[in-house]
Amino acid sequence: MYLSVAASRAYVDAARRAGDRAALWEVPGEGHNDFLNRTTRSWALTLQAVVDQDPWSIR
Repeated sequence: MYLSVAASRAYVDAARRAGDRAALWEVPGEGHNDFLNRTTRSWALTLQAVVDQDPWSIR
């Protein structure tokens, strides 16, 4: 199943409007599964979110 970036953006927007904290990072040149590859920026962002447990601080 493929989830479009538009759907992801809409989800985050709706969550924020409802008062929830939601984060979405779009990493140029990387795809949905690149967070599994330890050599990518997506991996680093995922690791930081899990270890720091504050993904909203990530830029």
